Order: sequence, then C-alpha cells, then structure tokens
Amino acid sequence: LELRPLHMKMKLCWFLLLLLSAVSVYYRCATAHVHDTCAVTVILVGSTGDLAKRYIWPAIFDNNNYAHPQGSPEECSLVVYGATRSPVTNADELWSAVSVNMKCSDTDVKCKDSISNLRKVTHFVQLRNEEHYLELAEMVTKHYAERRVNETGRVFYLSVPPSAYAGISKYIHAHGRPNTGWLRVVFEKPFGHDFSSAQSLSQELSKYLREEEIYRIDHYLGKLGVQQIAPFRRHNSKELSTFWNKEFIDRINIVMKERLDVKGRSGFFNKYGVIRDVLQNHLTELLFLTVADCNTEDCVETKTEFLSKIYSPRIYHAVLGQYFEYQQHLLEDDVLDNVGNFSKVPTYAS
Repeated sequence: LELRPLHMKMKLCWFLLLLLSAVSVYYRCATAHVHDTCAVTVILVGSTGDLAKRYIWPAIFDNNNYAHPQGSPEECSLVVYGATRSPVTNADELWSAVSVNMKCSDTDVKCKDSISNLRKVTHFVQLRNEEHYLELAEMVTKHYAERRVNETGRVFYLSVPPSAYAGISKYIHAHGRPNTGWLRVVFEKPFGHDFSSAQSLSQELSKYLREEEIYRIDHYLGKLGVQQIAPFRRHNSKELSTFWNKEFIDRINIVMKERLDVKGRSGFFNKYGVIRDVLQNHLTELLFLTVADCNTEDCVETKTEFLSKIYSPRIYHAVLGQYFEYQQHLLEDDVLDNVGNFSKVPTYAS
C-alpha cells in the first residue's frame, strides 16, 4: 500500500479552517442590542513567510467569512491583521506578496469579489517588540469602537520559528488579550526539537496562556487527501476488513516528493532538517491514519499505543542526503558566512 501526498491542484481546507470552526467563528452576538455587528480577529504573525503564503492566506480566503466586511446582526465576520518584523511602508505591496496563491479564473467574478473583500478587512502591522503589541491592541480596540462592532474572539496564528513562541506568548498575554471574548493561540510544528525541549516549551507557555487557549497543530492534516484517509477506511470497512491487516499487507510506503527547494527559508530548515520538518510529524501522522482508526474521544490514547509499538530505527536503517544546491542556498540566504563552511543537515531521508 503506497500513499503519495504530491502537490495536487486541490484547495487546502486545512487546520486553520478547522480551528475557526472549533472556536465557533459563526457566533451569534449576545450583545447585538448594544453593538450592530460582531467580528473575530485573526492576527497572523509571520504573515509574509513561506508557510503563510502557501497555506494560511489561501485558507483564510477559502473560509469566506469576510464576504460582508460590515458583518451582520447574526454572524461574525473576520478582521485580519498580517504582522511582519519589518516596518510597513507599502501595504499594497505586502498584499500582492501574500495573495499570490489566491487564484481566480478570468471569468469568476464572485471569486475576484471575495479577494477584494478580504483585502478590505486585511491590515498590515509591524510586530517586533513589546511596544508594537501594545500599539496593535490599541489599534484593534479603536477599529471596533469606531464601527460599533463587538469582538467575539481573537486568534493569534504563529507562523514563526519555535524559538520565538515563548516571547510572543508573553507579549500576547500582556497586551494581546481581547477586552471581551475568547483567545486562541495557534502553534505550528515543530513544537520544540525533542521531547525534553517540547516539555520545557509547554511549561514556559503555561506561564502566559491557559491550556484551552493553546492550539498545537500540524497543518498537513488539513490537506484534502489526508482528510479523506479515515473516512475512506470507515466507509469501506466491510470490504477492507478481510485484507486490511498484517496478513495481507507486506509493507506501507509513504512517499513525499517535493518540487520546491528550501531557498528563502533555509535559515529555519538548517536548524531542524528534513526529519524534524516533515518525517516525525507530517508523515508519521499519515502512517497513523493508514494503520489505525480512532474517534475524537480515544484518539490520543490510540495514537500513543500505536507509537509505542513502532520499532526505533537505527542509523544503519536510514539513508540521508542533500539536494545538490543546498549549500549554495545556505550561502545565498546568509546562513553560512563563507564557502568554507559546510552543513550536514539532511534534506533527504528514507
């Protein structure tokens, strides 16, 4: 049985959409008699990075909950803030950069209108230090007050390296909490670089955020192909039950083929490598979905039991390598300071 999660031309309905559903973006405003409308604020930290441009912005676009920028008495609209480390000098240029993967056909007027509406509710801000977070809080409060809009909740999506998680969480706790409504902070993988660092990071975050405010996610689980694995097994359980087992399946090959290199993000990649970047999260999740089944109540226990039964590989079981231009890309991204340096971080593993 071989799964090949290639770059299919499919819209990604991934974890950001699930998150927005989980926290009930479509809240009915309990204070509708005081405020005309209500809204959910999405603050994307690292909004111009590779992950944000490839996946998060298209996911916000697909959510389509900004179609009526003024909102309605019954449904909450989205207000989006794209945060960068650099000063915002030209918002239109930033929008052109982050919207590159929002595609519409020439004849799809509705799609083009949706992009235009999303642009109207999108603002760009600099978030580099504590003062910037304070300025953002004041900006958001003023925005809603002027429009008589009730902020139902606030989502911070951290599309940044894990080394920045604790500091940003501290600023969010001090200045980023909404005056009313809930708070959710989304943390992308990798969550630490090993078990010990993951535990330490969780302890650090607990100083500033409650557990119900923390979302640790793997965006790969939101790919349409990945989402269909469990339903496919359940819907065909009768037919598959006779041979979906070790007596008939000799091996499972999960192959991830990348067409893109890491140029432009090699600074991040060189700290983690391909194993921590995709193998121990994305592809391990695929393996779990293929061989195990669970519901929302026992999924954690089932996954823990499954992982405990996997044999730990030895170094002689693995083949590691790099693509040919990796060292040159490190130099171009200023990760290596001279040609004499050399990185042994793998970009290939099997």
